[in-house]
Amino acid sequence: MTLQTESWIAPVAAADTEWDTGTPLDRCEDLATVMHERLRTHLPRIGLLLYRVAEGDAGTHPELPRLLELFSQLSGEVKLHLAHEETLLLPWLHDRVEVPLASDEAMEMLLPLEVEQQNARRLLAQIRAMTHDYSPPADACAAYRSVLRALEHLEREVADLIGFEDNILYPRILNRPSNF
Repeated sequence: MTLQTESWIAPVAAADTEWDTGTPLDRCEDLATVMHERLRTHLPRIGLLLYRVAEGDAGTHPELPRLLELFSQLSGEVKLHLAHEETLLLPWLHDRVEVPLASDEAMEMLLPLEVEQQNARRLLAQIRAMTHDYSPPADACAAYRSVLRALEHLEREVADLIGFEDNILYPRILNRPSNF
């Protein structure tokens, strides 16, 4: 997956952070925090809107209950992933800043996170397919159209997080320089 820096670098760069101080681990942690907060803000909003749309329009759009189910699974998977990074991975790295990592130890820590990423990608692909690339039906109400735009935006945000992890965070863990 290609990292799409333009969607997250501006808010991160604008954050009140000393980018030229601290360790690379600190910078990775700062980036993850910004990205995690964005997802934590958007997931419940999308979920509530999708629930209301599904509740009101399922009679004319029978795909909505399944879409809500897929979104609920995705939301749970993403929240679990964020919690694993914040409560397991980052503290684990802080405990090992001065100690060389064994590659098998790092892989053991990263494997569950990779599985969560794969699950999120699979669910996003199902949502994209079910919504015909987020194209609203001709008779979709404004709220349904809004949900589809929000889901498409969410897909980009999750892709950005996964790209950050795959292209920056995880390689730094696996090939960690001594100053990580």
